[in-house]
Amino acid sequence: EAMKMMRLRDSSVSSEEPGFKPIFNGKDFSGIKFLFGTNCRPAPDGCGKTEPTSFRVENGTIVGEGREHGYLYTENQYLNFNLRYDYRWVPPADHDLGDSYFSTASAGTLLFITEAENQIWPRCMEIEGDNSNIMRAIGMGAQIKTEHDEVAAVAVNKGPGPWNSVEIVSQNGEVIVYLNGVKVTHVTEHPFVKLGYIAFQYQGGKIAYRNIRIKDE
Repeated sequence: EAMKMMRLRDSSVSSEEPGFKPIFNGKDFSGIKFLFGTNCRPAPDGCGKTEPTSFRVENGTIVGEGREHGYLYTENQYLNFNLRYDYRWVPPADHDLGDSYFSTASAGTLLFITEAENQIWPRCMEIEGDNSNIMRAIGMGAQIKTEHDEVAAVAVNKGPGPWNSVEIVSQNGEVIVYLNGVKVTHVTEHPFVKLGYIAFQYQGGKIAYRNIRIKDE
């Protein structure tokens, strides 16, 4: 009888991270969209493919692996937010974790993509996900002012194989990026003032994502 009076917990809200909701549910691509095809817009208006193509769900993670370049992106649009996720580059079987350099192909987190600019590649801000330029911010078709602490980024980067944790905070026209809890990038000025999609880019190699969640502020 007592259990009948209990409220079921909303699984979309973390008790440890109040206000955060998952972008990826760990099971399927519900609430996620896709775009593949260089210089393409989404079908039916353009030549873009809107199926997962180089992404798949595997053991509760999103895995990027394939030959086509593109991105997955959020169903909703955001401007002020706190985005958190874990990612790992999956090295080849013969990779030595002691190697001083490892080419991971290319990936990144794309911010502020508007409906009109939803194409490959869009006007947006990119937070680099490459192992060699980790968490550096660049403007794609836009001018930004940014500070990147390369020494700190290299020091806290766990490299290919282990999971890295990322936090991206967008607030009042600035963007701050944390890697494994350490501030590594600060965008002090950017031109993006409208709600936009958040995308995870794929350009080769094998990369995995998990625990993608966001707090809309």
